Amino acid sequence: MAQEADAADANENIKTIEQYLFESLGIDISTYSDEQVKLLRKNFDHLVCVVIDDLKSINNRLSDYQERYKKIENAKSNEAEFTRRKIIYFCELNKAAREEITSFITSGLKEFLLDNQYDTLRRFEENDQLSILFYNRRYKYAYYSSFYDMDYEYGVVVKLSELFHDIPLEKWMDKEKEYLLLKKNDEETYRNKLREFVDNKHILEETYKYIKKDYHLKKREEMFDTLKYLFDNKKYQSFLALGLLQLEGMFYDFCQIKYGDNENQGTLVEKADKVLKVNEYKYLKFYPYFAFDVPIMRNDVAHKGMIENMDLEQASYDLILDLYTVCRMVSSESYDKYVGFIMVHEEMVAWESKEPEKASDDKERNKKLVMALFQNRNVIGDNFWKVLKSPELYEDETLSYKIDDLEPGYMDIPMMVAAISVLVRQENFWRALVDILKQYLSPTTVWDEFEDFARFMKNDYIAELDGEAKKYCIEISKILKR
Repeated sequence: MAQEADAADANENIKTIEQYLFESLGIDISTYSDEQVKLLRKNFDHLVCVVIDDLKSINNRLSDYQERYKKIENAKSNEAEFTRRKIIYFCELNKAAREEITSFITSGLKEFLLDNQYDTLRRFEENDQLSILFYNRRYKYAYYSSFYDMDYEYGVVVKLSELFHDIPLEKWMDKEKEYLLLKKNDEETYRNKLREFVDNKHILEETYKYIKKDYHLKKREEMFDTLKYLFDNKKYQSFLALGLLQLEGMFYDFCQIKYGDNENQGTLVEKADKVLKVNEYKYLKFYPYFAFDVPIMRNDVAHKGMIENMDLEQASYDLILDLYTVCRMVSSESYDKYVGFIMVHEEMVAWESKEPEKASDDKERNKKLVMALFQNRNVIGDNFWKVLKSPELYEDETLSYKIDDLEPGYMDIPMMVAAISVLVRQENFWRALVDILKQYLSPTTVWDEFEDFARFMKNDYIAELDGEAKKYCIEISKILKR
């Protein structure tokens, strides 16, 4: 009997697998009900299975890519060289993902499990897309797994990226899936559909319109006029030779807009890397095409003076879509610096109409301007702040948006830039910024986002201001040090 009692006591001291598991993870389940513990364990099992599947897919890719590399390791062709580079890129990308997942396993499991205390497997089985999207935040690979596959149709998504810009995002994503599936299952129909887009939507003519009206691209007007002539007259070899040079040239313009003229922009691959790397999603989605596929044709033109062994008409249609995509990207980057001025101006006008009694109060107007800049800070890009601080450096470009015969009471972009950039240098703007900062910053109240905004403005302008405006700017510095 004593032995049986001892055995019973020993069994009571043995931890359950759930106790052992959650102690190892650092999760205290002492206050959890049996149902809660059961759910947490189920979610852990599901998560581990998902992570294992991700690691398997990565390891399988790496094995496949290494075999592919061996087969062309000594090949001397232009295509083989860029294929090797592509394989190396995707091997490094997948190895980085494997390291990220390993880090998640060792340090991220606990927090992730505690953040998702619902039946995750059931949500997957029910195909709850919102829950799946939220669940995929566990690490970058889960969000972007398609872009770790070197066989993904990167050229397709580049060509489609601007074709449906006028429809809602969720419908656009459905369109993208539709065309990717069509390319996989019926390439001839896919190509015919895109050719119809080019012909019926006059994509080359639309690109030409963007070129003519954009400040940074209009220097290419003559070349695109020639491109239109060559395509209309079915001179595809010449069209491809000139078009590929213009594609690279627009990436040069893109670099100039983002980084100025002070550095060598490098090859097409280097240019694409510079302009795309600021947006992780676009980089993963667009970079492989411009870095490894387009340069094969680009180098044929550079070294042979022509393109061989290719359907030149189809390649020309494809290039038109590539040119359209890059043209819209460059034009958007160029114009985006002014979107902030339009947003702030429209917000001020709406406020004046809604609260005319406050609009006549200079103190209230400046507080509204401060808040309009603050509230839109995450939407407007870095170049907006550069124009705001130094509009004289962008005068030629800004004036290119001047509207002749403007209706009375309306402002065009040059007028908005002039008005807002003057206001932010005046005493009353900085006095308003100080007042708001004092209102929301105290020993018991902290508004981190506004504090960060005030610090940004102070750092950007403290060397630019003088007089009373500078005095208030310095006061902001003192307040932020408290």
